[in-house]
Amino acid sequence: MKVVSTFLSGIVLLSGVTKVFSQQYVDGSGSCAGNTPCHITIQSAITSAAAGETITVYPGTYAENVIINKDISLISTGGRAATTISGVQTSPAPSIAGTILLTGNTTGVSIGTNTANGFTIIGVDWPTNVTDVGAIYVQGPGTQTNLSIIGNDVQAKGDNGFISEPGATFTGFTFDNNILSGQTFLGTQPNQSCCSSACYFDNTSSNVARSLFVLNPRADGSTPAATNVRFTNNSITGIAGANANGNILVQIAAADAIIEKNVFAGTTVSMSAFCNRGTLRVRGTNVTIDCNQFNSAGLTGTGAYHILFDKQNSYATALSPANTLAGVAQYNNYDANPVAFYNPIGGLCPAIQNAVFVNATTAGSYAACGGTLQTVTGSCVKPLPVTIVSFSSTVINNAVELSWKTSSEVNNKYFEVERSEEGKIFKSLGQLEGKGTTNGINSYTFTDEQPNVGVNYYRLKQVDFDGTKTYSRMLAVNFYGSDFVSVYPNPVTNQVSVQFRKTGTNASVGVSNMRLYNQNGQMLKEVNSGKMMALPGITPGVYFLEILTQDGQAYRKIITKQ
Repeated sequence: MKVVSTFLSGIVLLSGVTKVFSQQYVDGSGSCAGNTPCHITIQSAITSAAAGETITVYPGTYAENVIINKDISLISTGGRAATTISGVQTSPAPSIAGTILLTGNTTGVSIGTNTANGFTIIGVDWPTNVTDVGAIYVQGPGTQTNLSIIGNDVQAKGDNGFISEPGATFTGFTFDNNILSGQTFLGTQPNQSCCSSACYFDNTSSNVARSLFVLNPRADGSTPAATNVRFTNNSITGIAGANANGNILVQIAAADAIIEKNVFAGTTVSMSAFCNRGTLRVRGTNVTIDCNQFNSAGLTGTGAYHILFDKQNSYATALSPANTLAGVAQYNNYDANPVAFYNPIGGLCPAIQNAVFVNATTAGSYAACGGTLQTVTGSCVKPLPVTIVSFSSTVINNAVELSWKTSSEVNNKYFEVERSEEGKIFKSLGQLEGKGTTNGINSYTFTDEQPNVGVNYYRLKQVDFDGTKTYSRMLAVNFYGSDFVSVYPNPVTNQVSVQFRKTGTNASVGVSNMRLYNQNGQMLKEVNSGKMMALPGITPGVYFLEILTQDGQAYRKIITKQ
């Protein structure tokens, strides 16, 4: 065996031995920035790759169909805005199930790992109503273990965006930080009046409705085919057509699933009161649905819902938070409140179970089913990934100093300090680097050098390493100018007094207490009443006098003791 040449990416061997590389490169122009082996198509790179290799794709549009049947990672160098995989359906005899087809038994397949190296994946359409296809199609039988699809724009083009066959099994599946866009039908909206699968299959037109995302149960519908599923941080903006088997934006059948921090802003139609359709349909066990944003603008028709928990397939749904439908309804966000949830007990519509409807009017359409109609105002109250034990402000001359402490931090990349004049529209003032993951006490200080005269509203935006954002409570600070508080005499000999400049909005300010600190931050003295502090026994030097007012504000002045 003779070694011909060695690259950073691997070794090429002669004598008919298989080439082994840690990476394969793809560039439609054939350059690959000088990296080898360089392929013109993605499929060529996958065919050549060994299990465990990474396929790195340079920017461009790749009009091809990709089959992944081995353990590989597929990433781009330009991200989803610059790198497109566009499926090509054969004609007149179609044969392509997906722009990207995952088949067989694989472990650790990844398509993108963040928005900087993901793809735009444009789907294909089947020209009849019989077969489901999509931009990403998972074929069965076979098991996908620890599949991750992260940072992509998955576009439906007349059919599904993502879909799995009932025979496909998932053990660990992450679908994170993707966009689900496009349209699941061709031409005009296929709004059928019938709410039966017979209408669906009798329709000879190819213009039938599908869903943007479908994670199917097993073929018999008895148990989920997917376990340990994470559907998180996605943006659902596409259009699902109205039809007996379509017009649901996202359908997930899974056990031990987390559906959180997604923005559901797509469009669909609910055709009739007893053919309700909407945003999210869930079938499975131990499902957490938390801190999602559900928008109602794209949901029309009687019976439109945000969330539906479907129990018709004999396995129950254990909900979180708090194992109640009311808890799930509350701990998500909605653009129009209140929302209504309905819990029918059978009757005329036994298939309809536990729906969080857009409002009480649509939920009331199901009164004939029996059950309970309630309204609730949804609001995500998920705690910050960091525990903030204090958040306070101090006015120092012509500036506002913000201070906060944390007792624990998890994946904390940075804090961003934001300010608003009215408590609604916030602007960034600056950032402070976080401590990552820690259980110790950490202190932070940020100074607003140019506060507005009047009330300033401050809040902290905390950002994780994966880009997830959470916010602290707001802090209101009254700032009346640098000359609002004065101390005299200064320098001081025996005692110091405080005086406030009268303003139109704060004519009489009282002092809650005063504290004297040395330059090391050690408190030397405190008085709890009046506007005067005597200084017996205080040695000459420079000190900080902190004045706490009855309206909750803190001011700090520098004094000199003679």
